[in-house]
Amino acid sequence: MFCKQCDDDGTVDEMNNLLGEEPDTMLHAALYDHTETTFKYMICKHVPEAMDIPKRYTILHVPAMTWAIFSVDDCEMQNMWRRIYAEWLPTSGYNLVGDINFEMYYGRADNSRGEIWIPVETQ
Repeated sequence: MFCKQCDDDGTVDEMNNLLGEEPDTMLHAALYDHTETTFKYMICKHVPEAMDIPKRYTILHVPAMTWAIFSVDDCEMQNMWRRIYAEWLPTSGYNLVGDINFEMYYGRADNSRGEIWIPVETQ
């Protein structure tokens, strides 16, 4: 619903224009400030540190971390999240660290692929 609102109100087009991208280029999503029942969700894109960002946008600083990256065909993110927690994490030898995860979307709305990035450390 939030992503649709951002499409409908022109936020996605404005962000793509600011970044020099085509209007229908997919943006990424940051999931952060997790509690037991909620988290914040932000549409985003990596920008150079020196880039002038309009005040209406929030800047999320991400520290350097080690990331486990999962390719997601057809951007089926919910299924991949379930698999990460149920299948991969219990047997991977890694622990989750930090409080930021990313859903990375590449391409355009009619032809996209995705990745999930989670910060990890070895057990």
